[in-house]
Amino acid sequence: METLLHAIKKNVEEAIVIYDAEGCVIFWNDAFKELYSYTNTELKNGVHFKTLGEFDIKNGNVAVAH
Repeated sequence: METLLHAIKKNVEEAIVIYDAEGCVIFWNDAFKELYSYTNTELKNGVHFKTLGEFDIKNGNVAVAH
């Protein structure tokens, strides 16, 4: 399985992210990181998807209507 994930990480051009059952990141490829311009501090194993959403708002990746 590790070989497959490594191949996906290096060769798939589409953005891919996998979360565990609790909503924490366990896998992503470079295209996902680049799409949202995440830093290494923001995107790391174990970060919750809600935290990434907060980064998206802060970085202007998404618009939030009030």
